[in-house]
Amino acid sequence: AAPRDASGRVNIAFLGATRKEKGFDLVPRLVLDTQDIADRCRWTIQMDMDKLHEALGPAGRDEIAAFARQENVTLLAPRLDYEAYARAVTGADLILLPYSPRYENSGSGIFLEAMALGTPVVVPRQSYMARILHELDADLCTFPDRTPEALAATIRDAVRDHGRIRAAFARAAERWDAGMRPDLRFVAHFERLAAPLLR
Repeated sequence: AAPRDASGRVNIAFLGATRKEKGFDLVPRLVLDTQDIADRCRWTIQMDMDKLHEALGPAGRDEIAAFARQENVTLLAPRLDYEAYARAVTGADLILLPYSPRYENSGSGIFLEAMALGTPVVVPRQSYMARILHELDADLCTFPDRTPEALAATIRDAVRDHGRIRAAFARAAERWDAGMRPDLRFVAHFERLAAPLLR
């Protein structure tokens, strides 16, 4: 499947609340480390910049400034209304979920939304999300650790092989929906509806 972006670039999204466990502090370095593929991808990033400055401190000021001025970066407000958030989710070709190890087994509304849409996600290899994707033959965008090198390598691979990965996730979404127990289907639907209130 072709990227949704009119330019043909893969639209990588980081969305939801700016919380430490979601790895928001890793995003600026990741964007800068992947500028070698800027002609093939762009970033849509929902971020509370005040929290980012607080997390990275004075030493990260230049990194944040460099990240924010990249041509292939679109920064979204930390709080979006439902329509704006829905546009961001449905417009994504790849969703980044670099959860910290402590939270790898917690729930993720964004993961459920991505599965419903068949949108590829980048997740920790040891997370419950990766285990679900493995069962669906779609664990194609997992990273072994949260180092800048591992994350950048995973993003490069996902962008380079996006067509095959997108097709695998489309098949996974069909199996996910068809195989979900009715009670879990209701929970997933409820979490999608409630997600804007919980982020």
